[in-house]
Amino acid sequence: MPSASLESACQRAEQLCEGVRALTVEYKNEVLNLMTISVGVAAFPNHGEKWEVVLQAADVALYQAKNGGRDRVTVAG
Repeated sequence: MPSASLESACQRAEQLCEGVRALTVEYKNEVLNLMTISVGVAAFPNHGEKWEVVLQAADVALYQAKNGGRDRVTVAG
């Protein structure tokens, strides 16, 4: 999300989580269990001056979200 603020990115990530939770997915005439996602959010320049560093910060935040119970948004520390 180029040019998005950290706050806007977090809001969008929360919307994505809600949207995935609301999905009803059917496969071979069977409704699948509830799906969820975890999201790690990082922003430039808050979490790094280079895109590689920001991406790495978002990846670390993603794994923190997964380890923290999943189905959540975590901002890079």
